[in-house]
Amino acid sequence: MAISGGVAEGAPVSVAGQLRQGRGAVTAQFGGPLLLGALSVALLTQGAYYPRAQLYAGALVTAALFVVPDLTRTSGRDRVLVYAISGLAGWAVIDAVIHGDPRPAVPYLVLLIGVAAVLIMCGLVDDAARGLLVFGLIGCGVLIAALGWLGLALHLSRWTWQGQGLWRISSTLTYPNATAAVLAMLALVSVALLTETPRSVPLLLATTVLLTGLVGTLSRAGLLALSLGGLVLCAVAGWRVVVRIAACPVAGAAVAAIGLVPAMTASTPQPAAAVLALGAGLAVSVTAAVIRPAGVAVGGVVLLMLVLGGIVVRGAIGTISGARLTVADPERSASFQAAVEVFKHHPVLGAGPSLPSLTLRSQAGSSVYRYAHNEYLQVLAELGLIGGLLLIGLLALLLRRLLRALRNGGALAAGALAATTALTVHAGFDFVWHIPAIPLLAAALIGLASPEGSASGLTKRAVEISGKESA
Repeated sequence: MAISGGVAEGAPVSVAGQLRQGRGAVTAQFGGPLLLGALSVALLTQGAYYPRAQLYAGALVTAALFVVPDLTRTSGRDRVLVYAISGLAGWAVIDAVIHGDPRPAVPYLVLLIGVAAVLIMCGLVDDAARGLLVFGLIGCGVLIAALGWLGLALHLSRWTWQGQGLWRISSTLTYPNATAAVLAMLALVSVALLTETPRSVPLLLATTVLLTGLVGTLSRAGLLALSLGGLVLCAVAGWRVVVRIAACPVAGAAVAAIGLVPAMTASTPQPAAAVLALGAGLAVSVTAAVIRPAGVAVGGVVLLMLVLGGIVVRGAIGTISGARLTVADPERSASFQAAVEVFKHHPVLGAGPSLPSLTLRSQAGSSVYRYAHNEYLQVLAELGLIGGLLLIGLLALLLRRLLRALRNGGALAAGALAATTALTVHAGFDFVWHIPAIPLLAAALIGLASPEGSASGLTKRAVEISGKESA
């Protein structure tokens, strides 16, 4: 009697065994797509900021719970994370009750449950589903960047934001800084995957588009987060490798971004310059990476285009630098101070979860802010020192998980660590955690980089893609 998969062929299979086999087949077919669908819906519907989008994304996450296997047999590291997330969610409920109304704790509770569910499920899927999720999320990021690029080139208000005399990419998340956070995270993951498959044309093109979209947001915090996340990636993957790999898409994005500069400051759309520059940028990125002997020549062409572009758009660049290349931001600083003032008055318990506003009183009058542009100060203002300590504990556990994932090697773990670093940095300057799609994306990347999941499937898939494109 032959043996197959540990079960003797011809031997009767119990009802429970048949159910497990059926569930495994369903998981392979639907688990990954359901999770990808949930995350895509969240990213493409204003970041799932509003209840209707939250309902759609939540329904897909709930459906995935029924087909992803082994949820009842989570590992010790998953249980510790669940305890930490439960602790923060539980304290939000307790704090709300102490302040006389449990309802404000609901947003904390729902978001943290979603984060825990996505993180654990993404850590349990097989290599095929993991590959689908990673490349699907990168593809979703490319779509977000492309829609933002289109909106900026054609001055479509649906995918752009206007202020300070500038047009900026906001895309489907409707807020430039939120869009920048997503694009920075996915660009870092894409660069990390390129360290294992440096000639993958799809990844080169995707990275270039993601970086171009990020530049188009004109988000200072997004670019800072990308830079610090890139330093982390250099530290764990080797700076020579990362710099050599990233140089091509960065050069391509620089060329493509030049074509967006006129549209950022002009009162009328400038699509021709944007289209020409994007085409040149994509060509530069791929040519420099795939045809290595042409790298020096391409570098010269890029330098020439950058110089010429700088001359042509120097007036527009002056307008942009005057508005965005500055550290001073009175409104953001005032929102910081408003959160600090709330924390000073409620240092231990906070003022209660989901504060409707933050008020800063001064001799000039009162200023009201919907959020502090700093998630850490926001948590301290709402949940006090107890909530702040619980948040630090959760972040420390997530960091430990990612560091353990690095021991198994693989580019995905390095990319997830860099992306998570970028988000934690960005959270110090914007209310990005209040856009549910962003913490859910981070949870997915951390789960996909699980040490229990081999990265070999991803590498193999990337190699296959690269081979097909080269053929």
